[in-house]
Amino acid sequence: MKQELNLLFELDSIGDIRDTVQRLLKETTPEITTKLIADAMGPRYKSYYADQASYQLKILFEDCQSVIESPEAHIPLFEMIIINGAVEVYNTFNKIICKPYVSKMDEDQAGDYYFDLYLKAQEMSDILFSRYHSIKKGTHFIGEVAELPSDPSYSIIAKEDYDAMELVIEAYNAIIGRKEILEDLESK
Repeated sequence: MKQELNLLFELDSIGDIRDTVQRLLKETTPEITTKLIADAMGPRYKSYYADQASYQLKILFEDCQSVIESPEAHIPLFEMIIINGAVEVYNTFNKIICKPYVSKMDEDQAGDYYFDLYLKAQEMSDILFSRYHSIKKGTHFIGEVAELPSDPSYSIIAKEDYDAMELVIEAYNAIIGRKEILEDLESK
C-alpha cells in the first residue's frame, strides 16, 4: 500500500489517490490512513509544492468525517506539516480538519485541543532546530556566482552549490513556516 501511494503521489494522480484513501478508510483506521498519506506526502514536500500539497490535502480529506472526528488521525498530518514548516498546508489542515473538529466543542475544549497541537509543534520545532548545521562557503559551498557570458542579467552557479543552496532555502522556509504555525496556534 505504501509503494502504491508513493507512486500515485509521484504521478500526481489525485483521483487515484482519493480512491486509494477511500479504500484505506474502509480497510483500516483513519489513523493508519493519515499516517500512510503523511509518509507519502512529507518527503516530497518543497516550498514550491505548497499550493499543490494544500490542494491534495483538501481533495483527500475535506468532509471526511472519520478523519475529522479522530484526533489521533490528525497527528500524522500535523507532524508532516511541522517537519516541513508547511504554512499553506497547515492553513488547509486547520480549515478542513481542525475547525470542523473543534466546532462541536466548547471554548475551553477547543483551546485545549489547539494548546496540545501547540505543545507538539513546539517540541518538534526544538528537536528539528537542534539538527540544523551551518553551511560554510569553501566547505559546503564551493564557488562564486558568476554572470552568464551571453546574458549578464543571469547568473550561473555550480551544480553542487545549487544543491547546497536548495537545502538552505528549504531549511530556512521550514524554520519560518514553523514559526508562523506556532504563532497561529498560540493565538488560539
